[in-house]
Amino acid sequence: MARNLLKSGLFADVVVWNRSSTKCEELVKEGAKTAATPAEVVKQCDITFAVLADPSAALEVGCDNATGTA
Repeated sequence: MARNLLKSGLFADVVVWNRSSTKCEELVKEGAKTAATPAEVVKQCDITFAVLADPSAALEVGCDNATGTA
């Protein structure tokens, strides 16, 4: 999804975060900005999308003090 947003050219900034930060490297090379936590993404963006594997992952990312989103 992030790659398609970058390719569209409709957004000045695309900010990405992943629990495995190395997964963001290719997107950064393509023009995305990276954030250290999901909370940082939310602070930098008016619109956010979360693409997670399952409800357990969503709870972990969305309600975890370690990611700054609790």
